[in-house]
Amino acid sequence: MELFYNIVLLIAVVLLILCLTYIGIVLSSTKNIGESVSDFPPTKSSCPDNWEAKTIDNSGVEKVYCVVPNENQKNVGNLLDVYNNGTNASNTFGYNNSIADPNNVIDFENPLWAAQGNTADCQKKLWADSNDVLWDGITNYNKCDN
Repeated sequence: MELFYNIVLLIAVVLLILCLTYIGIVLSSTKNIGESVSDFPPTKSSCPDNWEAKTIDNSGVEKVYCVVPNENQKNVGNLLDVYNNGTNASNTFGYNNSIADPNNVIDFENPLWAAQGNTADCQKKLWADSNDVLWDGITNYNKCDN
């Protein structure tokens, strides 16, 4: 009877080794997980969450601007403090308060967003994080170094 248990145990150990070897070969033959990760999320909204996107015809050129919400609206972060102190132009690329309707808009397609040694999306992520503004597709962007 002891011989039977030894044979069953030997067969079980051999099958376990074969199964683990097969799993190891399959895992090693797939792409490296770090290389197969794509940009997340795959889509980005043109303006931060709960901000209004407004198309404005400025000198015959239509551009999409994001309207900075009022202080009593959602997702304004600490932007209004920056704007009330008059330092908004130096802190936000594409900020424009000279457009009459609406006032306080930001052009997030301004080329300065990509001219800071970072990609435009990474620069927008830094801006959104530092101003406590949520922006789906930007604040959760995973391809920035910082």
